[in-house]
Amino acid sequence: MAKRKVWKPHDSPARWRAILSRYGLSKDTYQQILQEQEGRCYICQKLPQECKPKRNLAVDHDHESGRIRGLLCFNCNHRLLGWYIRDDVAKARRIVKYLTRKVDYGKVPDGC
Repeated sequence: MAKRKVWKPHDSPARWRAILSRYGLSKDTYQQILQEQEGRCYICQKLPQECKPKRNLAVDHDHESGRIRGLLCFNCNHRLLGWYIRDDVAKARRIVKYLTRKVDYGKVPDGC
């Protein structure tokens, strides 16, 4: 039986230079944020190795102010916030309101 390849985070000097250049974050600061988030994506709470595609957590930032918000997996950063919500706070609030509202339109039959 073939051994499964264990995913390891990308930790090259070039990666840290790129993060410093693009976001102004040192490796130490990135690691501090990662530790505060317990090594997980802030939104979905998955570890990077649990996410698909398996990547390091991305630096998420507000595109208007430049403020760094935290570290997110690819899906939460690019697909959820970037593609769908597009930093629209009102839309995000409507999503939360929709998911937490107390309505009852009936129940889906078992097996659906």
